Amino acid sequence: MKKWVVTGLFTAISFTQTVAHADWQWSGFATAAGAASNVKFLNPNVEPLYVEKIGKQITLENDSVLGFQVDKMMDDDFSITGRIVAEGRNDWRVKATRAYFEYHAADNWFWRAGRMPIDYLIYSAKVNETHAYSWIALPESVYHVIPFHYEDAISTGAKFEFFDRVLNISGAYGSLTEETETPVTNIELKYKLRQVASLMASFGDEIFKVHASYHVGRLTWAPNAQNVMVNNFINNTLVPQGFMGLDQQNYLTVDNARMSYSSIGYTFDWKRMISGAEFLRRKSSSAIIPDINAWYVMLGCRYHELIPYVTFARQRIMDNDTRRFSGLANTAAMAANGLGNTLDRTVQNIAEGIDGPAAGDQTSITVGVRWNITKLISIKGSYQHIHPDRYGSGLFNVHPHRSVNIWRAGIDGEFFA
Repeated sequence: MKKWVVTGLFTAISFTQTVAHADWQWSGFATAAGAASNVKFLNPNVEPLYVEKIGKQITLENDSVLGFQVDKMMDDDFSITGRIVAEGRNDWRVKATRAYFEYHAADNWFWRAGRMPIDYLIYSAKVNETHAYSWIALPESVYHVIPFHYEDAISTGAKFEFFDRVLNISGAYGSLTEETETPVTNIELKYKLRQVASLMASFGDEIFKVHASYHVGRLTWAPNAQNVMVNNFINNTLVPQGFMGLDQQNYLTVDNARMSYSSIGYTFDWKRMISGAEFLRRKSSSAIIPDINAWYVMLGCRYHELIPYVTFARQRIMDNDTRRFSGLANTAAMAANGLGNTLDRTVQNIAEGIDGPAAGDQTSITVGVRWNITKLISIKGSYQHIHPDRYGSGLFNVHPHRSVNIWRAGIDGEFFA
C-alpha cells in the first residue's frame, strides 16, 4: 500500500490533464518530500525525533501527502464538496477531511453543513496543499499546536467591500472525534472536541490581508494506559500520603475541559516582496494541557521563478509551573514501579506529547527556496536550525543533546481533471 501511494505521489505531480466532465470538478494535490536531521543524543537506544518522524535517517513520511477533491454544482446556488487525504505521517491512512454542502443565499452570503475546514489560522484550509505556500511544511511551532484543522459543523459567512478591499466574516458551531497518539509514548487515544464555537474574520486585498479568529470548545480524551497508570499512582500513593492535595486527584484526566484558540496574522505580497506572520494562543482549563503562545515571521522575495525566504518561529509553554511538584512527590515517583522518572518529568513528557505532535519551548530559524517549474509544479528545499529550551524537548519526542539542523527537499503540485 505504501509503495502504491508513494508511486502515486510522483506520478500525480508529473502531469496535468484537463477534461470537461459535466458539472463535476475533480482536483488534487500531492507532495513528495524527504527530511533528515543531524540530531545528537546521549542514550543510544532513544533517538530524538522531530514532530514524531524526522531523525538522522532520511524519511519521506513526515511531509509527503496525497489528496483528491470533488466539487459538484447542483444548481446556481447549491454545491457539494468532498475530499480525501492520505498523509505519510499517519501511515498513509485515508481520511475524509471535507464532506459538506454549501448554499449561497445571496452573492455575498453562504451557509455550509458537514465536515469542513475551519480557519483557525491563515493556511488552515490549505494545510495539506503545500503548493499554496513557499514552505515544504507550514511552521510547526504554530500549525502543530492545532491537531486537526477541520470539524463537523454548521457555518455561515458573509463578505462586504470597503474601499476596494474585502471584509470576510464567518462563524461556525460543531464538533470532531478523531484518533491520535502521543509521540512520547506512541499511545493511541481518542480526541473528542465538542461544542466548538468559532468566529473568524479577514480584511484586505491581494496585496495585504489581515486574519483573526477565536475558537472555544470542550475537549475530552478517552482513557489510555499511561495516563491511567500515573493517575492511579497519584490517587493511591501521593494523595493518601499527603505529598499532593485532594484537588490533584485524577490529575491526568481530561473530561470536558475548556479549550480556546485565538489567532491574528497577516499576509503581504507586493511586486517581488512577500511576507507573513501569525500569532496563536491556546488556553486550557486542564492542568495537563499546557497553555501555549506560538508565532512566526516570514520574509521572502521573488526572483524570476525562484522564491528564497527566511522564517523565524517560536513556541513557548506559558504555565510550566503548574507541572512542578514537591521533592517528596518526585522522589516517590522515581521509586515507583513503572514510572522510573520524577513526577515533574513524567507529567511534562505527557503534557508535551498531547495533540499528537508534541508541544514545548523551542526557537527555530528556516532558510529555504521555492522554484516554480510550471504554474502547477514546484521544487522546494530548506534548512532549519532548531533550539529547544533548556528544560523542554520542544517538538522532539525526547530532549536532543544539543541544537538540531534539519534539511528538507521535495516536489509538489496540483492537478485537475
